[in-house]
Amino acid sequence: MAYYQRVTWGISWKLQETTATATHACSRCYRAIVQMREAKELFVAKSIDRRSFLSGGLKGAAGFAAFGGSASGLLAACGSSNGGSSTTNYATPVNPDIGISKLTPRPGGKVVIGTYSEVSGLSPASPTSRFDATGFSYANTVLDPLAILAQDGTVKPYLAQAITPNSSYDNWTIQMRPNVYFHDGTPCDADAVIANLHALQVSILTGIALKPIVNVSKVDNLTVSIQMSQPWVAFPAELTSQGGYMITPKYINPDGSVQDAANSNPVGTGPFVFSEWTQNISFNATKNPHYWRPGLPYLDAIEFRPIIDDQSREATLRSGGINLMHSQDPQNYVDLYGDSSFQLYNDAHGVVGEPSIDNLIMNCQSGPTANLLVRQALAYASDREKIRATFFDDIPELSPGLFPPGYPWYSQAIADQYPTFDLNKAKQYVAQYKAQHPGPLTINLSGPSQTRYVELMNAFQTMWQAAGIEITTTTMLQDTYTLNLVEGKYQVGLFQFFSAADPDQNYPFLSTTTMGPPGAIALNLARYDDPALEIYLQEGRTNPDPQQRITAYQNVNKRLVENLPFLFGWQTLWMCAADDHTMNFRGLTCPDGTPAYGFNAGQFFPTSIWMNQ
Repeated sequence: MAYYQRVTWGISWKLQETTATATHACSRCYRAIVQMREAKELFVAKSIDRRSFLSGGLKGAAGFAAFGGSASGLLAACGSSNGGSSTTNYATPVNPDIGISKLTPRPGGKVVIGTYSEVSGLSPASPTSRFDATGFSYANTVLDPLAILAQDGTVKPYLAQAITPNSSYDNWTIQMRPNVYFHDGTPCDADAVIANLHALQVSILTGIALKPIVNVSKVDNLTVSIQMSQPWVAFPAELTSQGGYMITPKYINPDGSVQDAANSNPVGTGPFVFSEWTQNISFNATKNPHYWRPGLPYLDAIEFRPIIDDQSREATLRSGGINLMHSQDPQNYVDLYGDSSFQLYNDAHGVVGEPSIDNLIMNCQSGPTANLLVRQALAYASDREKIRATFFDDIPELSPGLFPPGYPWYSQAIADQYPTFDLNKAKQYVAQYKAQHPGPLTINLSGPSQTRYVELMNAFQTMWQAAGIEITTTTMLQDTYTLNLVEGKYQVGLFQFFSAADPDQNYPFLSTTTMGPPGAIALNLARYDDPALEIYLQEGRTNPDPQQRITAYQNVNKRLVENLPFLFGWQTLWMCAADDHTMNFRGLTCPDGTPAYGFNAGQFFPTSIWMNQ
């Protein structure tokens, strides 16, 4: 359920300092320098077998190198969509098994992880908590989810022992494991699950996602029955995300409200016990000696340090100030590629479920973008290939709709309908709109006030103006910006969206039932009212037949491609890098012993990490 918090609270980004990014004025020029400096290492790296490029997830916009001057000047100087003269395939990890160790773990030691953001709390039901990649990493340290994603994309019970439906999928039973306790000694039993689900239901945010739940009752001390108002075949997927993390019921009041201490002093069942949190400096936890998974964890302690600037985080890793880092900025990956001092991995090959996508959200309720002609003009005026080459080192794949190639719900026929860059077509749509609405066509493009976002907005501004659209831009702090999106106070918004274990998790963001009037909070950020789309969403939610669900979500994608409430961009490349002592940072297993999805869109699972010293 991370996306509900990301939408309403966002990521508290800081502006990058100009001096910190000046040396990366052109990512292609800098990449050439990296290649010359590390020619030998790159030659060796490219000789290693690689997996084919699948796709990447997006949970916050992928990074771009800072530049000086106008966006149009940058686009011309840095080359076209053919990727320039570089032949290095940065999309392919040097070794797809990086971070998965077969060695015998050594207990003890401490790992320090550098994160790209800080979060405000770890209470899953609290509207002030933000479960982005950092929030999930913190949560995976001191809390546990009821279910987890396996490496093959299936949902496995985790803190729960079993999650089973009735024949009509409108009643689910959660059976908990015996002898599992929160760090305060409280049993993690049926009563704890009921209290947590109650808190999630009454929350102004997560309650929307759990709306199908009408009753939660206790069967016995370890078993809970959940009655739905309709069949919900993908319910277990919800339990892998924010709504599946359990906190001690001592923090939950009888009315479902959660005490403030749950945010600042988290108490869960996780592999580590919370010890200290200094906001924007460090989050610390120590080994849980009574963890319910025998032999785990291996570390004595773990620390997270928010280092918001991507280049500063990389520099801290190089200097030994941290052991492990994650990033959405392709430049970090390019910088570290071929350096044998570090274990380097990207998730271009390893995304399961549905990836996240960088996109532009159109306000379909008010303003010029409520008109399909305008949305079509913007789509055809967007040279996504040039953006990909200029800002993203040609690494992430473009998204021809909600589902990229390689995913069950993808359809080539639908993807072929997605608008590709055609400036003449864009001008034609602008002319048609102006014939119906005389006068200038002016649109405001808004986004977070982070250097990387600002530069991307400037590039789109240049492209759209070439089609005859007057574009103004507005930037603001992330929290303010995302609140404006939720309240519909925008025209076109740059955002990162989607990413789900199952496409049903997109329901709150696409459903007509979550729109709301102008100015009211709505999770349907595009405020796109489409009864046909609602029918397909309901079919995907309620029909247990896999093929019929695929057809339903292909129809969902078709409606989005035809009506363009979102201009789809590209998948975000998440990368992680570790020193050569930090082992198994992607090696988490499910309780049944099968491999888990150990690096999920930037989030770490510290349970399996150990130090080889």
